[in-house]
Amino acid sequence: MSDDRLRELYAAGRTAGAEHPAPEAIHALVRREGPEDARLATLDHVMACEECHREFDLLRAIEQAETERVAAARPGARRAWLVPVALAASLLLAVGIGRSVLRPDGEDTTRGAADDVVLVQPGREASAGDALSFTWRAVAGASGYELEVLDAGGGVAASASTTDTTASPLSAKALPAGDYRWWVRAATTDARALRSALRPLRLVAR
Repeated sequence: MSDDRLRELYAAGRTAGAEHPAPEAIHALVRREGPEDARLATLDHVMACEECHREFDLLRAIEQAETERVAAARPGARRAWLVPVALAASLLLAVGIGRSVLRPDGEDTTRGAADDVVLVQPGREASAGDALSFTWRAVAGASGYELEVLDAGGGVAASASTTDTTASPLSAKALPAGDYRWWVRAATTDARALRSALRPLRLVAR
């Protein structure tokens, strides 16, 4: 496949998925680059869209792997920094192609509604340094749950996987005062992906 054909597919993918953020916007969210309001708008969509969240997870995993690779490659880090640039470009191209080629025409990805998982506690404010217990209501047919606490930049500050309806990740106790948001995804036995809405959480210094 020629470069021109790849560019055509990428452009078609962006047009077909016009309701989604551009791949570059998702990549900027992963790297915490650009205006905060733009990143938060992208984050809101990514957390609500199963397709975009998969892309976000992929880019985040690759970014982390390359960061660790560069650190491990020192003192040859200068040459290693060339790798993430080329890799990021390839990933952004692949995301665009995936939206146009891998998804049949007219078929949208099934997404859970933002209230499929009902969050219970904590409320909107808690004390920084306290052990935080996150609780939500059980979902019929759920085989497990994933909790994520996101910082202001959209990064995962704390997380946990469980088959229960409560989780107290140790990393949450070490979070500094500031504004966060958290949500829960439920995996079901019939392969549905259900989720909660994002809930704000402000940790205040004691």
